[in-house]
This record gives sequence, structure tokens and C-alpha cells, in this order.
Amino acid sequence: MEHAQRHSHRGGKLPARPPLPVEIPVYGPSPLLVRAVVEGLSRALPAGLRVGLVADPAGGMPVAGGMPVAGGTPVAGGAAPFVFSASGADANRIRLAAPVWNSDSWRAALADCDLVLTEGRPKPGHPGILVLAENPPAAPGNPNVTQAVESAAAAPPGILACVASFARLDSLPPGIPVFSPERTAALAELVLDHARARLATSPLFGLVLGGGRSTRMLADKATLEYHGKPQTEYCLELLRTHCDRAFVSCRADQAESPGFAGLAQIHDSFLDLGPLGGILSAMRAHPGVAFLVIACDLPYLDDATLASLLAGRDVFKVATAFAGPQGGLPEPLCAVYEPRAYARGLQLLGQGLDCPRKLILNSSCAILPAPPARSLENANDPAAFQAALKNLAR
Repeated sequence: MEHAQRHSHRGGKLPARPPLPVEIPVYGPSPLLVRAVVEGLSRALPAGLRVGLVADPAGGMPVAGGMPVAGGTPVAGGAAPFVFSASGADANRIRLAAPVWNSDSWRAALADCDLVLTEGRPKPGHPGILVLAENPPAAPGNPNVTQAVESAAAAPPGILACVASFARLDSLPPGIPVFSPERTAALAELVLDHARARLATSPLFGLVLGGGRSTRMLADKATLEYHGKPQTEYCLELLRTHCDRAFVSCRADQAESPGFAGLAQIHDSFLDLGPLGGILSAMRAHPGVAFLVIACDLPYLDDATLASLLAGRDVFKVATAFAGPQGGLPEPLCAVYEPRAYARGLQLLGQGLDCPRKLILNSSCAILPAPPARSLENANDPAAFQAALKNLAR
């Protein structure tokens, strides 16, 4: 059990780079074949997955004698710029040309994608898909194939899969699966499994939002007792059942106040932003971590509701939330926020969207059916507090 751990980043450095969607480079000697594989893979991936497709206007991997080499200057010409898709079958496919391949600008443009496929060249840190020519020379040890494989393998962690019309590649490292161009569905399954495995490595922490002013309640909601103990303590106990660690979110001036003293805390570093400030502060303090976030004013929230939320969690999305009791709008204060919600939250904050519901409504998120009645009903004033006490006592 954690006690009195405090995290405060006021005036501290921001994390080096907020987490972004999983990126799968697709590359090979022929830009046209690479483009065909990217298009086929895009169509084979689930329609509900928001996929970013990034073209390299320079034409793909740097080449020498028609084959890729490590380093060098990109060739001129090649792929035409992509355009944004907004309707029809491609509604969830965002197409973009990367005018400067090593720039972070296109990554910011695709921060709301669930998965990104990039054309052109291997990228260190991102296992990729090597696409080889359709009709290579039949001679064993074909130097063109060998050079392509060596170039791709030189960018660790190397090759995720190979697409080729020939099943046997002596130059390919052991264990690399080879897919024919027609097997896009099987390749899509491999890509999904790889991306899901990468996303699943993120720890899951719990966060109780308890730093509000409680002006309507006329008492600090963190100290109210519905279950024989202060609500912040009860909420932390709920979260510890499902999370690696759990914290209460509060302002620094509340650290020793009743309902907070002695509990593991994360202090607001995004000030005067309400619940979104608490969520961003937690993600700033713990980059690369997913957070199961609950508000301390949900007296009917129970373990079964949290278990249902986590069972429906989609790690590809920015967040997973229930449809709430207010006209089916998502309930942002009982939700899982994936690590890349931090980058997306900062983006939307810069556009003046400063509440977590707006973050969910304006991002690629999973919305689950509403849980049983009252599970997400809050208590914001003395009358609601008294009503909750009576209902919970039955």
C-alpha cells in the first residue's frame, strides 16, 4: 500500500516526447509495390480503427542502382502527395504526405490516429514490413534481395514481416514471416497483434480526482463517507484491485488536509483546469502510463462497474468510457485514458477545449454501453449526499 507519496511537477520539465500511436514503417526497393501493400493492408485492417497513412513524397527508401541503401539522399519524384479522407469507406483513413520525413509535424497531425503506416524506409525503434520485388532473379543468394534485407535489418529492432511472391528467402533472418501479396488479411492480423502487444506493455495506474473546490456540496467531497471511510480512501481501494498503483489527484495546498493526508498523491501542475488539469498532471508525472480515472463524487461506483470498463477497454484508442446518464454523452470521470491521451489532451487544450468530455468527444475513443442505473450517478450537493446515504443503506 502506498502512503504519502507526492508527485509535483510545478516548474519542472515536460517529458521528452509524449507517446503517440504505434507506427509501422513499410519499405522496399519499389515505391509502387510499397504503396500497393500499404493500401491493401489499410483495407484489411478493421474499419473502426483510425489509421494514418503517411506517404514519402521523395519516393521511398534511398536507392543506389535501383536498390535501397542505408543513409543517403532520397531520390526525386515518386509517390504523389496524399490527401485527407473524410467520408465513405475511407472515413477512418487519414492520408498525409510527409514533406520533411524526419519532422515531427506529421506525427502531430496524426496524433488522433489509432495506428500509423509510414511508407519509405526503415525506422529505428519501429519494426517494419519489408516489401520485395515480385519477380526476383531465380539464382540463389540474389544480391538485390540480400541488399534489401540487410538494409532493413540495419535499423533495429529490424523486420516485423516480409511481403514477397516467393516463400523462401535465405538472406532473411530466422523467424521472420513471409506473406504473399494476396495474404493481406493475415498480415493485418500480425500487425494488430504486434501493435496490441506494444500497447499492452504500458502500466495501468489509478487516479482519484479529488482536488475540486466542492462549492455546491458546502463540504470537501473527499472527506464525505458513504462506505464507512472518507470517499478518497474508498476510491483508492477500488482502484488498487485493478491497477498497478493508485493516487489521489489534488492541489498542493490540500496535501495535509483531511481526505488527502497520508495518501499517495499527484499534485496539479496544470492549474485551474478542473478535472482535465488533474488528468494531464498525472500523465505528465508518469509518461507512458495509462490511467483508470474516477471522480470522488460517484458514491454508487463499485468494483463490478470498473471490471466492466476494463473488460471493454480498447488500447488502440485515446480513451475508453461508458455512455453516461446525460443523454448518452460519454462519462469522462470513470474512464481509462491511454498514454497518448496526454499528447491529444495538450493538442485540444491549445484549441481551447479544456474538459475531459470534450477530449473524448473530439478524439478516437471507445464508448461502451451505459452500466446499470445509478452506477455513474454523482453527488454534488447536500441533498444528493443525503439521498445517496439512504439508497446505499438499503
